[in-house]
Amino acid sequence: MRLPADLAQHIQSLPSPGLPSPKEPRTTWAPVDLSEILAGTYTQPTPTMLERTDGRALLYPGRIHALNAEPEAGKSWLALKAADERLLCGDTVLYIDFEDSAPSIISRLRALGASTGTIAKCFIYLRPDESLTAEAEADFERALARKPSLVVFDGLTEAYGRLGLNPEFNPDVAKWMALLPRRVQSRCPEAAVLLLDHVVKNTETRGRWAIGAQHKLAGVDVAFSVAVVEPFGRGQTGTAHIKVEKDRPGGIREFASSESFVAHVVATSSATGDMGIRLEPPSTQSEPIRPKALMQRVSVAIEMKPGLSKKALRSAVTGKSDDVDYALELLILDSYVEFKTGARGAHLHSSVKPYRETND
Repeated sequence: MRLPADLAQHIQSLPSPGLPSPKEPRTTWAPVDLSEILAGTYTQPTPTMLERTDGRALLYPGRIHALNAEPEAGKSWLALKAADERLLCGDTVLYIDFEDSAPSIISRLRALGASTGTIAKCFIYLRPDESLTAEAEADFERALARKPSLVVFDGLTEAYGRLGLNPEFNPDVAKWMALLPRRVQSRCPEAAVLLLDHVVKNTETRGRWAIGAQHKLAGVDVAFSVAVVEPFGRGQTGTAHIKVEKDRPGGIREFASSESFVAHVVATSSATGDMGIRLEPPSTQSEPIRPKALMQRVSVAIEMKPGLSKKALRSAVTGKSDDVDYALELLILDSYVEFKTGARGAHLHSSVKPYRETND
């Protein structure tokens, strides 16, 4: 039996069974609209912030990133480089700092070349020292209302403490993520969120995530680790390597090296404090040959006499100075050797674990 045309049209206009009417309140439990994906018009996110010298970038709009490293590894400098890029584009940047101070952060931004006028107009700096009271939430919402394109959380151990949460406890990590980073995502869906966190000191138990619960890795879209070769400092050149540990969207691993390195960082500081930071692509054409025999000789020399400087190592180990330096750099990157700064800025090296050619 054919239905009357007007009745058939009315039935077709009714919402599908189980789906809420457009007029009803919707929650995150409502079915996701898949029309754009099914139509083939959806495009995968592309990283557009924190650029390398070849134009490739490391941060995705709308995604949560973790940058994990030991103290004084340049995490804040890298975040401020990303901030300076956005300021140059006229974007707003929100920097939420739990462990440093406004004078320190602003002096670093100026060292990178950001002007006073641009900072005053486009850079929002928060220094929370209390829990999220109703008044604090209102202040936070006002900052988010300015629609920053980059939001940085600096100092996560302190950030958890401000909210009375334990970073070693997975449920507390999930709660913190919902209270802060995911709130940013919901209010500013185009913003890149960058979390700066520490790693455990013990390289044997460090794993792929920051200090604390495993959910710190599970709860982010992208995670990077930073390995320092030469520390950043006034009047000297510092170098480091950035390695991608997780890339849920998949756009960064496309240009990573075979060992997952995505950038070689070179930070040059003048005697007056001006800082230039550039991210160079790692070698992806062919991996350099590892000088295993020389690496073993350098390792043994440091094991026998901890505290050797680079200059002393060049004298203690047979080989060209550049080759010895390269072997030392690889040992540091692979966590066989560590260093501390001694008198007059010399780097004094000690063994973390022995390196042997037969085990590589």
